[in-house]
Amino acid sequence: SLPQEDVDAFLASYEVFHTDRSVCDKKDALADVAPEPFLKPGDERIVHYYKVLNLLCALGAVEKMYIPPTLDPELSIQENQLLFEEDVARTLQVGEGKRVLEL
Repeated sequence: SLPQEDVDAFLASYEVFHTDRSVCDKKDALADVAPEPFLKPGDERIVHYYKVLNLLCALGAVEKMYIPPTLDPELSIQENQLLFEEDVARTLQVGEGKRVLEL
């Protein structure tokens, strides 16, 4: 059983993703205005987020830290991850012999 304080900290950690300045729009990019970072040094919200997310992923047999869109409802989460990654690779035009460091 997960302590209630861990659950509360996890739910509160979502605040890190809800900021008006976390994304750089076209106007900002053209004006050389960088987005503000999600986290400042010492911010523990991401630790709380991954502490619970890691457990949830383990329960669902998810090795990667994301749940993909359901591209084929007949396939497993892992198989849909592969389909999604292949789709992203096609979109990015990653061909034979090319590398993607991180998605």
